[in-house]
Formats: sequence, structure tokens, C-alpha cells
Amino acid sequence: ADLTITPAEIGAITFNDASFVYDGTEKSLMISGTLPAGTSVAYSNNGRTDVGSQEVTATITGSNYTTLELTADLTITAKEITVTADAGLSKIAGEADPILTYTATGLADGEGMEVFAGSLSRASGEDVGLYAITQGTLSAGDNYTINFIGADFEIIDGDTDGDGVPDQQEEEDGTDPSDPTDFKDTDLDGVPDYVEEEQGTDPADPEDYKDQDGDKVPDYVEVQQGTDPNNPDDAQDSDEDGVPDYIQERSIVELVAQSIQVAWNTPEASLNLPTEAVAITGLGEVVNVPVTWDLTGYDPLTSGTTGYDGEITEIAGVFNTYGLTAELSIEVLAKPAPTDVTLSENEFIGIPDQYFQEIGFFTVIDATDDQHTLSLPEGMGDNELFEVIDGILFWSSQDQRAGETQFEVVLQVEDRGGNVIQKSFQITRQRTPLSQLDVVNTFTPNADGVNDTWGVPALRYYSGVRIQVFDRGGRRLFYTEDPDVRWDGTFEGEEMGVGAYFWVIEVEETGEVRRGILNLLKH
Repeated sequence: ADLTITPAEIGAITFNDASFVYDGTEKSLMISGTLPAGTSVAYSNNGRTDVGSQEVTATITGSNYTTLELTADLTITAKEITVTADAGLSKIAGEADPILTYTATGLADGEGMEVFAGSLSRASGEDVGLYAITQGTLSAGDNYTINFIGADFEIIDGDTDGDGVPDQQEEEDGTDPSDPTDFKDTDLDGVPDYVEEEQGTDPADPEDYKDQDGDKVPDYVEVQQGTDPNNPDDAQDSDEDGVPDYIQERSIVELVAQSIQVAWNTPEASLNLPTEAVAITGLGEVVNVPVTWDLTGYDPLTSGTTGYDGEITEIAGVFNTYGLTAELSIEVLAKPAPTDVTLSENEFIGIPDQYFQEIGFFTVIDATDDQHTLSLPEGMGDNELFEVIDGILFWSSQDQRAGETQFEVVLQVEDRGGNVIQKSFQITRQRTPLSQLDVVNTFTPNADGVNDTWGVPALRYYSGVRIQVFDRGGRRLFYTEDPDVRWDGTFEGEEMGVGAYFWVIEVEETGEVRRGILNLLKH
């Protein structure tokens, strides 16, 4: 007979569906029950991480068992996370929306904000107010579902002080968003840099601003002051002087007087004149403005203080509405007096028959000028015997001053500054000794006007002079004590004959005596 053993059926084994919430890790299924001895199980398609579902097959085999194949579904479901819109999001009316930010909680370990795509959105509208922030297109992918917690987005009036500059900009600039007069104004033209940038003008140029009516008052200022920027006759003028407040505030209301000191005889071209005048505006600001001085009447030779006017040149952003001129006082300091005066020669030889003799020239020592007036004051020293012409000292007298060799000259020097100095000089008149005098030894008293008399005028500068002429017999024919008196060849009215005569000259002052022969001729 045949013994037949057939494969056994495997029982008491189950393979159930299972579902997992996504956590970023791989999930799988397992059979339930006890495998008979000699059997084993193998799985296919048994592993899933991302959200979704798949069929897993479990195959149980053994040599004495009929193969058992079981299936079950493996499902991964999305994990819920919480996305919370950030509170306090806002913008200034008129500006672009900022990025709407948020925070997220509940993400799987190891995952972060990179899983998100899209962005939050808000309810539409641009008026000042609150707008709900919604999830918009924000997604975290298939592995997550979002529990969104919204918030309000605020559009705010961003100019608290109404100066045209958003509060946020003022905070960045470091100005006070609650003070309408405190804003960044680089060129000080009264128009905020922010406004100028919006209007397309240069915030660094005080003359570049929007001014539709051409009244020199910026449109911005007119709007702030409540006047019509399109009407040149409508501008704020608080004191009703015809000058708009804006211009008055930036107009020069005072020019600070200036002064300089210069040395006497400083030429105009060498004056170190200020090139700028100090101006004070209606706002009390101190600015420097270029100035051109009118020095008409400047006299460097006249000491004292004189005032001069200067024409100023307007600078950008500053007006000379009232036509003010700058003032400059120039003090020409007193001229220093000459320090000395010298004489090139203080001796001269007295020449007979010359009553005008050059002695020497004066040199005035003066560091500041070379023009002086030289004079000999009357009644001082022996000034009456001398004369100064073109700086040269002359003996200028017919007075013989016989016997005198030393004279005092008192010179007065006056400069162009009015300074006067005096200095005394000792002048020595030298005389030719009697023994060296050239005594004429011939004369012709024939009344022809030539050599008709004989004398020794060179002795006029000596005192105690005696001049005598004798004939051969010793008779004295001529005698004088005045060297300017000459012998005409007669004695007691009678003409002397041709021949030789003897002369004797005595100078009592020096004790000298000289004798010689004189020839009297008739032609």
C-alpha cells in the first residue's frame, strides 16, 4: 500500500492593515501569530516613509507546508503642524507690503523651514486699518497638514507729525517723528530729504527744490504753511514786510563788521583782506559769504582807521534780500620814525671867492620809507651858514667867520608819516696854510678889467691878518687887515711905477709870516 503524506495548511497566522502618522522615519508591517517549525516568512513592498498607502505581501513557506501568501495595506498619514502668523506686522500707508512672516511647530525631527513653499497673504485693501493674515499659498508638502493661526496686518498712517516723512524713515534718520520741524534736511532748504527724493530734486542742493509758482518758496513749505504753491502772491508773511517768512529766515539780516591792521605804506595789492564776510541769517545761523571790497580812497601813507564797504555774493540757500553790504575797518598803523641820519663828509676846505661849497650828502636810516624832507631849522647851531639841497649839505654864506673852523649844523628830518627827528653834526672848515697859499706875484693896474688889483683873498678865513706892500726904500704903500681889500697899485692917489715891490703877510692867529716880491707891470 502507498503511504502518502500531504503538505499541511498553515493556520493561526494573520497579516493586518496598519496606518502611521508621518514622522520622517520608515514604517513597515509584520504578521501576527506563531510560525510552524520549519517555516519562514518573506515580505515584499514592506517599507514606507512619506504619506501614502501601499500593499505589502507576506509569503510563508516550508517544506511540509502549503505556501501561504497574505496581503495588508501600509498607510502613512500626514502629520499636523501649527503655523502661526507673526503678530505686529504692519506697513506705512502707500508703501509695499513686507514679507508676512510666521513660526511653525510640530515638524518631524531633522526637518525645518525648508519644507515650506508658498507664502502667507492678507485681506485686500490699502486704507489705514487692520487686515486678516491668511494661509495663502503656504504649504508644507504632502507629509504635513497645517493648522494655521492667523493674525492682523496693520496699515498705519506713517507720518505722525505730518511733515511728509514716514515715522519709520525718521527713526532711521534719528529725527523725532512727532516733531514736524525735525527731519533730515541735508541742504537746509526747509524741504526734507525724503520729500526731495520723492519729488526728484537734489537733497544736497539748497537751490534745487520744487517751486511751481517761482516765488522762491518751496512748494513743500507752502503746503505745510497752508498757502497756495501755484500762486506767487500767496506766501506766508507774518510781519507783512513783503518778504515771505521762508525767504526772510534765510536772508542775511546782519553782517559782522571786520577790521584789520596794516603797516604804514602797505600797498593795496599787499593787503591781506578777508575774502569772506560773516553773515547772520533770519534763523540766527552764522554763515560765511564771499565779499569783494571797495577800497576807494585807501591811502597807505595816512595813519588812522578808515571804513570801507564790501559787496557780498549770495551763496546757495542764503539770500541778500535787504541789500546789505559788508563793512571793513582798516587801521594803518603809525609809521615808525627814522632811526638815524648820517653825513658822508663833515670836513671841507674853504675856497676863496666861493661862497657855495658842497660838503657831503645826508643818508636817512629808515626801514619803512626812502622819502624824507631835510631842513636846517632857523636859529639852531650855525644853520644860517649852511643850506641843504636835495639831501646835500652846502656852505652857503659870504660871512667869512674868520678864525673859525668848527661849526654846528642841526639837521631836521621829517618823514611822510609826520615823524620828526633832529641830529647835530660838527662841521670842520679846513684852511690852506699860509706857506702853501698861491700868492700872485704880478699884476697890471691899467684899468683893463683884468688883473688890475692884487690881494690874497684866501686869507679871509683867518683872523688877525695883516697884508703890507713896500717899495724898495721901505716905504709902506699898502696896508690892510681885511683879506678882501686889494691894492690897486697907487699910494695916496698916485700911481706907482713899473717895478718890483715887496709884500709881507702876517697871520696873528697862527703866528705865520710870509714875504715875497710883487711885480707891477703896465701894458
